Amino acid sequence: MAPSHPIDLLAARLPIVAEWWAGYRADPTFDPVLRRLHLAELSRFLLNEAREGALPDQARFCQVLESVLTDADPDTDDTVALSVIEEFIVNGPTHGIDAQRLYDDLGPIARSHWQDLYKYIRHEPWAAA
Repeated sequence: MAPSHPIDLLAARLPIVAEWWAGYRADPTFDPVLRRLHLAELSRFLLNEAREGALPDQARFCQVLESVLTDADPDTDDTVALSVIEEFIVNGPTHGIDAQRLYDDLGPIARSHWQDLYKYIRHEPWAAA
């Protein structure tokens, strides 16, 4: 059976996510239905772990994120975009993330989401940043 949670797919290929996810799911208040919350919490964790302008294992994370988006149904695609990519746009700068470097590492689906969300949030196209 395929993993039903997008973080399961990320955790299967990224040790830092696997370790965080195991601890997060062990919490007695964990509710498996709250996928958006889980993804937002993962995004905040990764931002807190950022060093030298990048997420931990950023290039690999972006590759895996793209594969999650490629295989996602519309609801999962929306959930990942709003809980991960939007979180990086909004909170990345305060964590020292180099937005251009992160954008460059994203795959085409994630970049498309980034462009749309950036324009919605900042009221200007990404190219203007």
